[in-house]
Amino acid sequence: FKKILSTQWLFLVLGGGLVILFTLFLTHRVAGPFYRFEKTLDEMIEGDVSGKVALRPKDEGKELAQKINAFNYVLSDKLAIMENFNSNLALSALQLKKVLEESGMDVNKYGPHLNEILGSQKNIQSLINDYTFSRDKI
Repeated sequence: FKKILSTQWLFLVLGGGLVILFTLFLTHRVAGPFYRFEKTLDEMIEGDVSGKVALRPKDEGKELAQKINAFNYVLSDKLAIMENFNSNLALSALQLKKVLEESGMDVNKYGPHLNEILGSQKNIQSLINDYTFSRDKI
């Protein structure tokens, strides 16, 4: 009876140890990616869309990481395009104001509209500046 108990005890200890090692291995492959996802999403909430989720070769969640990285790429690209359009808008408004002044037209008549355009342009630029993104996409 003692031999049977000692044999079963040995199997329980070895089996339990293997289960613990296997569990640690699996949680490492799952918990690590979750931490990286959480870190990247926190950065995105703070306005930094230039980051990427980098996973180890055998980590779980590669599809989700690819989608988050693709989203950041598309959003960075669109923010860069918006920034470019916004700069062109400001330049065009300033050039129009200069042409009006040089042509002798009443700038006061159109000034409030141009100032409203320039004010809106500054507000848009302020919103764009709240984000950190890769500007080399365009």
